[in-house]
Amino acid sequence: MTSIQALFLGIVQGLTEFLPVSSSGHLVLFQSFLDISTPPLFFDVLVHVGTLLAVLIYFRHQLISFTKTHLPQLIIATVPAIIVGLAIYTTSLEIFTNLYLTSLSFLLTSVLLFLTTRVKTTTPVKTTASTSSIKVTPIKALFIGTFQAIAILPGVSRSGSTISAGIFSGLSKNTAFTFSFILSIPAILSALVLNLTDTSNLDVTLTLPSLIGFSAALISGLISLCLLNYVLNRKNLLPFAIYTYLLGSFLLGLSL
Repeated sequence: MTSIQALFLGIVQGLTEFLPVSSSGHLVLFQSFLDISTPPLFFDVLVHVGTLLAVLIYFRHQLISFTKTHLPQLIIATVPAIIVGLAIYTTSLEIFTNLYLTSLSFLLTSVLLFLTTRVKTTTPVKTTASTSSIKVTPIKALFIGTFQAIAILPGVSRSGSTISAGIFSGLSKNTAFTFSFILSIPAILSALVLNLTDTSNLDVTLTLPSLIGFSAALISGLISLCLLNYVLNRKNLLPFAIYTYLLGSFLLGLSL
Protein backbone atom coordinates (compact mmCIF):
# COMPACT_ATOMS: atom_id res chain seq x y z
CA MET A 1 0.00 0.00 0.00
CA THR A 2 1.35 3.42 -0.95
CA SER A 3 1.26 6.51 1.25
CA ILE A 4 -1.29 8.16 -1.07
CA GLN A 5 -3.61 5.17 -0.83
CA ALA A 6 -3.22 5.13 2.94
CA LEU A 7 -4.02 8.84 3.14
CA PHE A 8 -7.10 8.39 0.97
CA LEU A 9 -8.42 5.38 2.91
CA GLY A 10 -7.73 7.07 6.25
CA ILE A 11 -9.64 10.19 5.24
CA VAL A 12 -12.53 8.13 3.89
CA GLN A 13 -12.68 6.07 7.09
CA GLY A 14 -12.64 9.15 9.33
CA LEU A 15 -15.27 11.04 7.36
CA THR A 16 -17.69 8.22 6.61
CA GLU A 17 -17.42 6.60 10.05
CA PHE A 18 -19.16 9.56 11.68
CA LEU A 19 -20.99 11.44 8.93
CA PRO A 20 -24.38 9.81 8.25
CA VAL A 21 -23.33 8.30 4.91
CA SER A 22 -22.17 4.75 5.87
CA SER A 23 -18.48 3.85 5.96
CA SER A 24 -19.14 0.19 5.04
CA GLY A 25 -21.26 1.27 2.07
CA HIS A 26 -18.48 3.45 0.73
CA LEU A 27 -16.02 0.61 1.20
CA VAL A 28 -18.19 -1.57 -1.07
CA LEU A 29 -18.39 1.33 -3.52
CA PHE A 30 -14.63 1.89 -3.70
CA GLN A 31 -13.83 -1.80 -3.94
CA SER A 32 -16.37 -2.23 -6.75
CA PHE A 33 -15.48 0.77 -8.92
CA LEU A 34 -12.03 2.03 -7.97
CA ASP A 35 -10.33 -1.37 -7.81
CA ILE A 36 -9.22 -0.73 -4.23
CA SER A 37 -8.46 -4.03 -2.55
CA THR A 38 -9.04 -4.80 1.10
CA PRO A 39 -6.27 -3.06 3.09
CA PRO A 40 -3.87 -5.01 5.33
CA LEU A 41 -5.39 -6.12 8.62
CA PHE A 42 -3.04 -4.05 10.79
CA PHE A 43 -3.82 -0.95 8.72
CA ASP A 44 -7.54 -1.54 9.25
CA VAL A 45 -6.95 -1.88 12.98
CA LEU A 46 -4.99 1.38 13.11
CA VAL A 47 -7.59 3.45 11.26
CA HIS A 48 -10.28 2.12 13.60
CA VAL A 49 -8.10 3.13 16.54
CA GLY A 50 -7.80 6.56 14.93
CA THR A 51 -11.58 7.00 14.72
CA LEU A 52 -11.97 5.69 18.27
CA LEU A 53 -9.51 8.30 19.53
CA ALA A 54 -11.44 10.96 17.62
CA VAL A 55 -14.59 10.14 19.61
CA LEU A 56 -12.70 10.07 22.91
CA ILE A 57 -11.07 13.43 22.21
CA TYR A 58 -14.25 15.09 20.97
CA PHE A 59 -16.34 14.01 23.97
CA ARG A 60 -13.53 14.19 26.54
CA HIS A 61 -15.35 16.76 28.72
CA GLN A 62 -18.55 14.76 29.09
CA LEU A 63 -17.67 11.14 28.39
CA ILE A 64 -17.36 10.01 32.01
CA SER A 65 -20.38 11.90 33.35
CA PHE A 66 -22.65 10.89 30.45
CA THR A 67 -21.56 7.25 30.64
CA LYS A 68 -22.17 7.10 34.40
CA THR A 69 -25.66 8.51 33.94
CA HIS A 70 -26.56 6.33 30.97
CA LEU A 71 -24.50 3.16 31.44
CA PRO A 72 -27.50 0.76 31.63
CA GLN A 73 -29.01 2.39 28.55
CA LEU A 74 -25.73 2.17 26.63
CA ILE A 75 -25.50 -1.54 27.46
CA ILE A 76 -29.10 -2.13 26.37
CA ALA A 77 -28.51 -0.27 23.10
CA THR A 78 -25.36 -2.29 22.38
CA VAL A 79 -26.95 -5.74 22.76
CA PRO A 80 -28.97 -5.84 19.47
CA ALA A 81 -25.91 -5.02 17.36
CA ILE A 82 -23.86 -7.71 19.11
CA ILE A 83 -26.54 -10.33 18.45
CA VAL A 84 -27.03 -9.39 14.80
CA GLY A 85 -23.31 -8.90 14.21
CA LEU A 86 -22.38 -12.32 15.58
CA ALA A 87 -25.18 -13.95 13.58
CA ILE A 88 -23.91 -12.43 10.34
CA TYR A 89 -20.23 -13.02 11.16
CA THR A 90 -20.81 -16.72 11.83
CA THR A 91 -23.05 -17.35 8.82
CA SER A 92 -22.36 -15.30 5.71
CA LEU A 93 -20.26 -12.23 4.96
CA GLU A 94 -21.44 -11.99 1.35
CA ILE A 95 -23.79 -9.12 2.18
CA PHE A 96 -20.76 -6.87 2.62
CA THR A 97 -19.93 -7.15 -1.08
CA ASN A 98 -23.47 -7.09 -2.49
CA LEU A 99 -23.85 -3.91 -4.55
CA TYR A 100 -27.64 -4.28 -4.96
CA LEU A 101 -28.18 -4.60 -1.21
CA THR A 102 -25.83 -1.68 -0.60
CA SER A 103 -27.80 0.55 -2.98
CA LEU A 104 -31.08 -0.25 -1.20
CA SER A 105 -29.41 0.39 2.15
CA PHE A 106 -28.24 3.82 1.01
CA LEU A 107 -31.84 4.61 0.01
CA LEU A 108 -33.04 3.46 3.44
CA THR A 109 -30.52 5.78 5.06
CA SER A 110 -31.80 8.62 2.90
CA VAL A 111 -35.39 8.00 4.01
CA LEU A 112 -34.40 7.94 7.69
CA LEU A 113 -32.42 11.16 7.40
CA PHE A 114 -35.21 12.88 5.50
CA LEU A 115 -37.81 11.88 8.10
CA THR A 116 -35.75 13.57 10.82
CA THR A 117 -36.33 16.87 9.04
CA ARG A 118 -40.08 16.45 9.60
CA VAL A 119 -39.71 16.09 13.38
CA LYS A 120 -40.03 19.29 15.35
CA THR A 121 -37.03 19.83 17.60
CA THR A 122 -35.57 23.07 18.83
CA THR A 123 -32.72 22.01 21.09
CA PRO A 124 -29.34 22.85 19.50
CA VAL A 125 -26.48 20.44 19.51
CA LYS A 126 -23.94 21.27 22.20
CA THR A 127 -21.20 19.07 23.52
CA THR A 128 -21.37 20.21 27.12
CA ALA A 129 -21.79 18.42 30.41
CA SER A 130 -25.41 19.61 30.56
CA THR A 131 -26.27 16.82 28.16
CA SER A 132 -25.67 14.30 30.94
CA SER A 133 -28.69 15.61 32.83
CA ILE A 134 -31.02 14.39 30.06
CA LYS A 135 -31.67 10.68 30.50
CA VAL A 136 -32.49 8.14 27.84
CA THR A 137 -35.10 5.61 28.94
CA PRO A 138 -34.38 1.87 28.52
CA ILE A 139 -37.14 1.59 25.90
CA LYS A 140 -35.65 4.44 23.89
CA ALA A 141 -32.20 2.87 24.26
CA LEU A 142 -33.49 -0.44 22.89
CA PHE A 143 -35.15 1.40 20.01
CA ILE A 144 -31.90 3.18 19.16
CA GLY A 145 -29.95 -0.06 19.56
CA THR A 146 -32.26 -1.82 17.12
CA PHE A 147 -31.51 0.83 14.51
CA GLN A 148 -27.80 0.41 15.21
CA ALA A 149 -28.15 -3.33 14.57
CA ILE A 150 -29.79 -2.60 11.20
CA ALA A 151 -26.83 -0.35 10.40
CA ILE A 152 -24.57 -3.39 10.22
CA LEU A 153 -25.81 -3.65 6.63
CA PRO A 154 -23.44 -1.84 4.25
CA GLY A 155 -25.07 1.38 3.12
CA VAL A 156 -27.04 1.94 6.31
CA SER A 157 -25.28 4.65 8.29
CA ARG A 158 -24.71 3.82 11.97
CA SER A 159 -24.60 7.46 13.05
CA GLY A 160 -27.49 8.40 10.77
CA SER A 161 -29.73 5.57 11.95
CA THR A 162 -29.02 6.03 15.66
CA ILE A 163 -29.38 9.81 15.60
CA SER A 164 -32.59 9.41 13.59
CA ALA A 165 -33.91 6.84 16.07
CA GLY A 166 -33.11 9.17 18.94
CA ILE A 167 -34.97 12.04 17.31
CA PHE A 168 -37.92 9.78 16.40
CA SER A 169 -38.15 8.66 20.04
CA GLY A 170 -38.45 12.24 21.24
CA LEU A 171 -34.89 13.00 22.28
CA SER A 172 -33.42 16.41 21.61
CA LYS A 173 -30.82 16.68 18.86
CA ASN A 174 -28.29 17.31 21.61
CA THR A 175 -28.98 14.06 23.43
CA ALA A 176 -29.43 12.00 20.25
CA PHE A 177 -26.09 13.27 18.93
CA THR A 178 -24.19 12.55 22.14
CA PHE A 179 -25.80 9.18 22.84
CA SER A 180 -25.17 8.05 19.27
CA PHE A 181 -21.45 8.73 19.31
CA ILE A 182 -20.73 7.53 22.82
CA LEU A 183 -22.62 4.40 21.74
CA SER A 184 -20.18 4.16 18.83
CA ILE A 185 -17.30 3.43 21.24
CA PRO A 186 -18.31 -0.20 21.95
CA ALA A 187 -19.25 -0.58 18.27
CA ILE A 188 -15.77 0.44 17.13
CA LEU A 189 -14.18 -1.72 19.83
CA SER A 190 -16.24 -4.68 18.62
CA ALA A 191 -14.95 -4.14 15.08
CA LEU A 192 -11.40 -4.11 16.44
CA VAL A 193 -11.95 -7.35 18.35
CA LEU A 194 -13.33 -9.06 15.24
CA ASN A 195 -10.31 -7.92 13.24
CA LEU A 196 -7.91 -9.17 15.89
CA THR A 197 -9.45 -12.64 16.03
CA ASP A 198 -7.56 -13.56 12.86
CA THR A 199 -4.01 -13.08 14.12
CA SER A 200 -2.58 -15.34 11.41
CA ASN A 201 -2.79 -12.47 8.92
CA LEU A 202 -1.76 -9.77 11.36
CA ASP A 203 1.55 -8.15 10.48
CA VAL A 204 2.22 -5.57 13.20
CA THR A 205 5.04 -3.86 11.34
CA LEU A 206 4.53 -0.12 11.78
CA THR A 207 5.07 1.41 8.35
CA LEU A 208 4.80 4.99 7.10
CA PRO A 209 1.52 4.29 5.23
CA SER A 210 0.06 2.82 8.43
CA LEU A 211 0.96 5.95 10.39
CA ILE A 212 -0.44 8.15 7.63
CA GLY A 213 -3.70 6.20 7.60
CA PHE A 214 -4.01 6.40 11.39
CA SER A 215 -3.35 10.15 11.44
CA ALA A 216 -5.72 10.80 8.54
CA ALA A 217 -8.51 8.80 10.22
CA LEU A 218 -8.02 10.65 13.51
CA ILE A 219 -7.98 14.14 12.00
CA SER A 220 -10.76 13.57 9.48
CA GLY A 221 -12.81 11.89 12.22
CA LEU A 222 -12.58 15.00 14.38
CA ILE A 223 -13.47 17.17 11.40
CA SER A 224 -16.51 15.05 10.57
CA LEU A 225 -17.77 15.21 14.17
CA CYS A 226 -17.44 19.00 14.14
CA LEU A 227 -19.15 19.20 10.74
CA LEU A 228 -22.08 17.04 11.78
CA ASN A 229 -22.43 19.04 15.00
CA TYR A 230 -22.56 22.23 12.94
CA VAL A 231 -25.08 20.90 10.42
CA LEU A 232 -27.41 19.60 13.13
CA ASN A 233 -27.13 22.86 15.07
CA ARG A 234 -27.66 25.24 12.15
CA LYS A 235 -29.88 23.24 9.81
CA ASN A 236 -30.77 19.52 9.60
CA LEU A 237 -29.69 16.26 7.98
CA LEU A 238 -31.28 17.01 4.60
CA PRO A 239 -27.93 17.46 2.75
CA PHE A 240 -26.90 13.94 3.78
CA ALA A 241 -30.36 12.60 2.86
CA ILE A 242 -29.96 14.03 -0.64
CA TYR A 243 -26.42 12.66 -0.97
CA THR A 244 -27.34 9.12 0.09
CA TYR A 245 -30.45 9.19 -2.13
CA LEU A 246 -28.45 10.18 -5.21
CA LEU A 247 -25.73 7.65 -4.44
CA GLY A 248 -28.22 4.87 -3.71
CA SER A 249 -30.19 5.59 -6.89
CA PHE A 250 -27.01 5.60 -8.97
CA LEU A 251 -25.82 2.29 -7.52
CA LEU A 252 -29.27 0.73 -7.87
CA GLY A 253 -29.32 1.62 -11.56
CA LEU A 254 -25.91 0.06 -12.05
CA SER A 255 -26.75 -3.11 -10.14
CA LEU A 256 -29.97 -3.90 -12.04
